[in-house]
Amino acid sequence: MSHSLAFLCPVCKAEDSIDASKCGECGSAINISNSEIRSRVGSWSLPAYMNWMKNSFQPEQAVHILKTRLQNLPPSVATLPLRISLIAVLRQGLIRTQYTGFANLFKRSLSFPTTLHKGVLVIYEDHFTFISPRQLFEFKMKDLTCVTTNGYYFEFKIRKEPFYQINFLYESPLKYEILFQKLLHRYYRLQNMQIFEFQPKLKLRKPSLPSESLDIIPDKSITPDYFQKLLRWILLFKLKILLRFFIKVNVVNSELLPHSFPFIMLLNHQSIFDPFIILSFLDNRIGFLTKSTSFSHGLTRWFLRLGKAIPTTRFETDPTVIRHIQKYLECGIPVGIFPEGERCWDGEMLAMKWSVVRLLYKTRVPVVPVVIENTFAFMPRWDHKPYRQKITIEVGAPFCLSHQNSDIEKIKEWLESRFQNILNRNKEHLVSQAN
Repeated sequence: MSHSLAFLCPVCKAEDSIDASKCGECGSAINISNSEIRSRVGSWSLPAYMNWMKNSFQPEQAVHILKTRLQNLPPSVATLPLRISLIAVLRQGLIRTQYTGFANLFKRSLSFPTTLHKGVLVIYEDHFTFISPRQLFEFKMKDLTCVTTNGYYFEFKIRKEPFYQINFLYESPLKYEILFQKLLHRYYRLQNMQIFEFQPKLKLRKPSLPSESLDIIPDKSITPDYFQKLLRWILLFKLKILLRFFIKVNVVNSELLPHSFPFIMLLNHQSIFDPFIILSFLDNRIGFLTKSTSFSHGLTRWFLRLGKAIPTTRFETDPTVIRHIQKYLECGIPVGIFPEGERCWDGEMLAMKWSVVRLLYKTRVPVVPVVIENTFAFMPRWDHKPYRQKITIEVGAPFCLSHQNSDIEKIKEWLESRFQNILNRNKEHLVSQAN
């Protein structure tokens, strides 16, 4: 398997050639850490390297590679495509189960992926096919409603069908997310249309703010039974002890965290461990929005239910999530939201999702911004082992969005600046300390 993040060699630009700190094409040593990538031609910060990859990567595959891979395909594939993948596994969300939320506050049906076939992905300008020895799947670009990555899978959603996952055995899933973003931009540009967002649902225009608001006032409190409460405390206590082997946590301004009323906690997302760090070191009352595919195993569902997690789909706008959040807040349970919608690949904060801005505008409850720093260095998205680090959690002053401002773009920019200002300030402080 090639490196999940570095799908282009910085020396020879070969694709998916970096394995075990070395390029298989040019033989150059490539050192990838959680802060930079180094080779014999220089070093880059991860954000600079990500930008270089996005700009350098072209959808069109080299002709000699295409012709070689085309020889292994059925004779029906006569037209030379843009790109042919290496061996991959196609999965689809065909398995369904009923999930009961924390304290029976809600019930909903969830879909999980099951393996369909092993084959290759063949990509054209306006459509793509997955070819296996037993079956051919054909998809049109115009029917795509979401493209994203989930762990080590590339994910996409076709209108009126369950979501699909592709596990590329020898290629980076990030490469295919960027590839399809480029192709979709190109496809819709020819129709004089612009894409604003690729997930949780592909958006071709900016959403408007809701006309009405939800005045959420707690009318009851939820008290788990004694066994559930004790079990939750034991699990969080053990988790905190385990995390302390790897991280030292400094919490700043914890006194700003409300305790007498429900709120929405808004956090930047750097690591898969972010929710567990918040529950262990800041506030164990939070119920986090969690992607629905995380509930795919029975034992995992049980732990997430105990942890008050709320499942949310990444493939469509999900109105049921708003109702679940409302129930939590009405019962005095704070809700945690990662407005970026996914973990970052390079340590830099991503743009907030439009759907989160709409939600914050609609729910008339205080919002508490929380900035997490250095959890990316603790465990990057593209790595699968933790590193010892010092983590900072900074709590910001609670606020409510003013309904006098009806410009969703300005609200989004203001929210993003609240986080970016703290992150930039702390970066400048670290640089001054180093000098």
